[in-house]
Amino acid sequence: MRRDGDDIIEGVLVCSTAVCQREHPIIDGIPIIVPDVSQYIRDFEGSLLARSDLSPFTHGLFGDCLGPDSAFERNRSMLSAYAYGHYEMPSGLAALMDATVPMLSSAPAGLWLDTGCATGGGCVELARRGAELVLGIDVNIAMLRFARRLLRDGRATYELRKSGVVYESRTVEIDDALRDKVEVWACNATALPFYDSLFDGALSCNVVDSVDVPIFHLAEMGRVLRADAEALIACPYDWSPNVTALPRWIGGHSARSDNHGSSADEMRRILSNDSPPEMNICLRSVRESDDVPWRVYMHERAVAEYRTHVIVARASRPS
Repeated sequence: MRRDGDDIIEGVLVCSTAVCQREHPIIDGIPIIVPDVSQYIRDFEGSLLARSDLSPFTHGLFGDCLGPDSAFERNRSMLSAYAYGHYEMPSGLAALMDATVPMLSSAPAGLWLDTGCATGGGCVELARRGAELVLGIDVNIAMLRFARRLLRDGRATYELRKSGVVYESRTVEIDDALRDKVEVWACNATALPFYDSLFDGALSCNVVDSVDVPIFHLAEMGRVLRADAEALIACPYDWSPNVTALPRWIGGHSARSDNHGSSADEMRRILSNDSPPEMNICLRSVRESDDVPWRVYMHERAVAEYRTHVIVARASRPS
């Protein structure tokens, strides 16, 4: 095990269950708690082996030489969009949270889970608004590394895309008081490694349309929330077959169906008392807004604007 003060940088977590005894590594301070560690390492080999100490000069050189279709460029562009949107963009994630957190029955408190936390901005916003501790989970190790550096050092640098493969170096900072309230792990949002009824609230921002089995994601959130706790779910339903196979989309297809393929209507059905029992989704919608704006940075001349469907769903337990 390697430490930096109280911070564990590298090590291994071992499941204490006698029939399990699985090992889960800690890499760069990030616990990797996924069902199949070997497959995860293979899937994220490039990101795991990527260096985090490259200078802006070397970043630019690699971008020019590797080109826009490279894994290096795709990761850099994604980190640019999320880091800027989470921490610097006036109309980004903070604005979305300003519009949606008041929809909850009460301000965030206790232990919260941010599913699909990316660079950790949602975790920080929940902590800023009252949550005592926020655990962010994601599978993208490059974005988790950025979040972990920010939490460890109070500041982190990233490359902001200007145009093409031209970037500028940016640095963001957070208050020490917020750093102590946030932790990030590498976990799958469709297979959460937590006990039932553990969390006092959960955030799912742009996750439903970004996982392989959205129904599993909703079911897992309902499972890990205590009874009557609330999940804040925001989704623009920007489906992609590269992430979610068409038959697993929640709406967005089958215009001949009763809801004419509406993703919002299908979500309403799934999170209602008419939800099929076999889905095992212990969440029920209590309020919603169907047109909340959310902007995502692409480059200095392009911003994607979403009309986000936001649902506050309350965890219920079978009687």
